[in-house]
Amino acid sequence: MEVISGPSLLDDLGADLDELHEVTAAPITARRTWLSAWLGAFTEYTPRAVTVREGRHGPLDAVALLCSADADGIIDVAGMGHGRNDRGRLSARSVEAADALAAGLVDFLDSLNAGWTLRVEQLPADDAVAERLVERLEVGFTVPGGPVPRIEFAEEIGHMEELIGRGLRKQLRRARSRMETEGLDASLHFEVDPERIATLIDEIEHTHRARDHAVGRRSDIDAEPARQFWRDVIGRHAARGEVEVATLRFGSELAAYVVSLLDGTSYRVLDGRFDTTWSRFSPGRIVETATLEKAVADGRFSNLDWMNSVASEKLVAANYFEATEHVIACSRSLTGGLALRELEAVLDEDVENQPTAKRALTALLARVGAEREQNA
Repeated sequence: MEVISGPSLLDDLGADLDELHEVTAAPITARRTWLSAWLGAFTEYTPRAVTVREGRHGPLDAVALLCSADADGIIDVAGMGHGRNDRGRLSARSVEAADALAAGLVDFLDSLNAGWTLRVEQLPADDAVAERLVERLEVGFTVPGGPVPRIEFAEEIGHMEELIGRGLRKQLRRARSRMETEGLDASLHFEVDPERIATLIDEIEHTHRARDHAVGRRSDIDAEPARQFWRDVIGRHAARGEVEVATLRFGSELAAYVVSLLDGTSYRVLDGRFDTTWSRFSPGRIVETATLEKAVADGRFSNLDWMNSVASEKLVAANYFEATEHVIACSRSLTGGLALRELEAVLDEDVENQPTAKRALTALLARVGAEREQNA
């Protein structure tokens, strides 16, 4: 086991990391290009990696890509890319490698010589490393993560009617009728050329933020680190031929868009918004449905992954929800001497039903604090 730290660690691991991610089928959001964009934006974190190899120069058998920051004297350790990733990974190419990585993670946390917290979010349910890790930690738990919706394409699908409901089909017919009645010049276009995508990014960003503000909320890309990450991750993947942008225009005006990641056999919808000026024409539904139709027709893809791009109650369609889990843990020093059975008792709905690992960990520590006060 070896621990690597520093801003160049992803490039230092380089092709070995890429090969491990390839053989373990890591999603695009857990790979080097995505995580490099995240590190470039969220610079307050120190990159760290716990690695497992067979021999000093052997292939990379397992890796935990992490980051850390000081939080009021406590070392906050999290999965690299946290908060911007609906799929994390603790990659291991075998059961033996998973066991070695779990042991290495415990050794790394013990070496910190300070109070620490750990949160790794959106791992696959029943993750091999996560299971072994919580068994070895004095205070460590897995809690349910957010389910990730997708559409699995069955071979027999011949028409879109087999995927989308009657209500949506009616909404689309009504929208097209209105467009014809009002004589709108509508054009739908799909773009994969990185230079052309670069010319769209400012317009897409404006539509993204304006839509969020129109419904009375801060946009997820209002803050500069998040905005930088959003723009950079699209640009980097576009340069690799891994982005497709769908745009719907009425005349020259952008009415709606969808940005998708082309990830092997998965077509992943990263982002989508519409201009509320055109709401009566359902532009968001039109471009989402067109995106689904194109992905179905493209023989490369076996599924469309909605990621976190659309609220579950607003999905065009979904026939599968992938279960995930978070790992949350802390050093024994932060528990105030509570016995393990007492710690397990505080894992109530306030902890287990949190949408992110950070909130679950915060809820756990709050419940621990309340339990300590009650027992005082």
